[in-house]
Amino acid sequence: MNKFFSVFLLLCALAGGAAAQDRGLIMAVQKDLGPEVVIGKQWAVFIAIDRYKEWAPLSNPVRDAMEIRDILGENYFIDEVRELYDDDATAENIRRLFFDLRSNVGDNDSVFVFYAGHGHTDEVTNSGSWIPMDGSRNEMAQANWLPNIQIRNMLTALPAKHVFLVADACFSGDILDTTRGASPVIDSEYHRRAYSRVSRQVMTSGASETVPDTSEFALRLKSSLRRADTAYVDPEYLFMNVREVKTTRPLLGTIRGSEHQDGGSFIFFRKDTQSAAIVQTPGGQTPAPLPTPEEAMPAYPTQSAGEKPGFAYDAFWSVGLNAGTAFTTPAGTAGITATVPFIIGNSFFDFGFEAGFVDRSSDSDAYNSYYPYVHYNFFVPVDNDVIVPYIGAGAGYMMASYEYPYDTEKKNYAAFDAVAGVKLLGFIDVGYSLRASSNGVGSRVAVGVFYGF
Repeated sequence: MNKFFSVFLLLCALAGGAAAQDRGLIMAVQKDLGPEVVIGKQWAVFIAIDRYKEWAPLSNPVRDAMEIRDILGENYFIDEVRELYDDDATAENIRRLFFDLRSNVGDNDSVFVFYAGHGHTDEVTNSGSWIPMDGSRNEMAQANWLPNIQIRNMLTALPAKHVFLVADACFSGDILDTTRGASPVIDSEYHRRAYSRVSRQVMTSGASETVPDTSEFALRLKSSLRRADTAYVDPEYLFMNVREVKTTRPLLGTIRGSEHQDGGSFIFFRKDTQSAAIVQTPGGQTPAPLPTPEEAMPAYPTQSAGEKPGFAYDAFWSVGLNAGTAFTTPAGTAGITATVPFIIGNSFFDFGFEAGFVDRSSDSDAYNSYYPYVHYNFFVPVDNDVIVPYIGAGAGYMMASYEYPYDTEKKNYAAFDAVAGVKLLGFIDVGYSLRASSNGVGSRVAVGVFYGF
């Protein structure tokens, strides 16, 4: 009984703490906007994809999404967070996420959705689609694509009062209606009126155009959210800061065919609302300062200071040929290798196939060998992609045939490798492997030329 009572008191304390935070937000907002304003839950949804089954990989979407998530969590009132990244961001899971939101979001809630990844347009219908992780590359089949009309329907069906979608993807412009009036006067009355009306808003990194992988749009969005000094941050404020992007043409509008009410708007509430002053600027809001050099090129936590963003993936998608010298064992003198990056830290896989042939007709002996293998390697970028040392280990299966003056012998056995090498200038590889098997121990030095994707 005492144990049950203690658990009950703990739950009550946790609930009281959460309620106190909610009351703080409600009191601060109602002080400015009036007691009739109803504040529901604040939801944040993040869908971002770097690694695809069939499409080319991207370097920054997941990182951008996680940074925006952290900025919102640190600076704004966010009650619920939902996330789908990489392997989890399948077409089925994305649909299921919106289905679950429809069941759990309240009538007075606000939902922010951020999507970053591939997008594509159908040249026949001139309509865009999101490409989930398992989206097909076949434009005729379009298997597991999420058309913009379906995305609009899923967003419109949410029972929330406010929905704000930010899409950092190619060909996302046809999801929204860009017809907007002049920028409003931003004051307490504007926010009170905007928040009392239903809103369905969309901001995209570009119209129907290709959006670069390294997103200036996302950079400015993060800077605007992080450095805003107003109590309330709305899409108009964010758009003022991102519309200066040079690489694309960002758009802000409403979801086509939705129940958006003229003048309605989504609002982010800063946690320091009591100390933050509301900007009262006719025709718009004061834009946030431009990002600092450190914000413009932040380093990955797992990367060294000299490494560029996305380096692990940009530098190690490659195929190539190598030639070398084998000692002790017939490891082969030529081969083809493909390197594929891995998602854990600075590491990559080598898949290769070696072949060696020796014909000594005068001595009446010869051999040939074939050796498919895989290595798992770790690398350290010393000078961006100019000098990249690596070490690793792997295994393969040797298939060899020996011809002696009066006999022929075939051997098949597993072998294990320790490897070390360096990638130079992004296309040259110099490597050393120490190989051990039931047939003995041998080593190999090879030089290769590679093509990086």
